[in-house]
Amino acid sequence: GMLMSDKYKFGLKNENGVKGNELTFLTVAVESSLRVQAAYSEEYTRRYYDKFEDLVAKINKNAPSGCNNMFQTDLDQKWIFMHTQLVYSSSAVQGAVIGVSIAF
Repeated sequence: GMLMSDKYKFGLKNENGVKGNELTFLTVAVESSLRVQAAYSEEYTRRYYDKFEDLVAKINKNAPSGCNNMFQTDLDQKWIFMHTQLVYSSSAVQGAVIGVSIAF
């Protein structure tokens, strides 16, 4: 299993900006059930992305002031590939429409 220190990271500082007793950041590692080596459709991946974004919004809404800046990152680049698929498909449709309109 993972150690607690592998999943959670804390940043503490005092008035001088060095380690102290004021919490400055907290990271929490959360993994989805999406396989790293698999390629999923934009629509399928978007469902997971939207659920994570809903969780972020819910946590930020209920967090005290100053602690409501949560955001997510994607170390496996699933969200990036999801967005790239959307760009590819919309560009393909746009290109086809332009191509057909120029041809006639």
